Amino acid sequence: YCEARYQGLCKIDVVFKELEEGTAGKYNHAARTIFIDSKIIKDGSRAGGSNEEIMRTCIHETRHVYQHLLAELYADVNPNQRNLLVFTENGVRNWIFNFKDYYSATDDIEGIKKYLTQPIELDARNYAENEMKELFETIDELLKEQN
Repeated sequence: YCEARYQGLCKIDVVFKELEEGTAGKYNHAARTIFIDSKIIKDGSRAGGSNEEIMRTCIHETRHVYQHLLAELYADVNPNQRNLLVFTENGVRNWIFNFKDYYSATDDIEGIKKYLTQPIELDARNYAENEMKELFETIDELLKEQN
């Protein structure tokens, strides 16, 4: 919720439920809901189940909310406004095409590679990594101040 507020997102729900194997989280834009796999929380030894990995997944999924909202905004503005930096710098056009032709991961290496290299997935992973780095740096600074 803090990350959603930080990004200025619409109201979203976060629901913990069992997801398909290998999926730590996902976002449903129609329902404005982020789903986090409850199995990885119950069993912290599973892939994706550490506190850090769950946080990264939450941040990754909030980025998908942001992507969807920017894509909707892009569709609503006039063509001249589509050249604004907010749309061109982040690759929003690529996200829009990617949303129309989204590829869900499959079990084979080519399917995983195709999934991971999509513009919206690359952006969400990069965003989550950068935010996690900033978060830990902030925590380190606050801990140093306390000592």
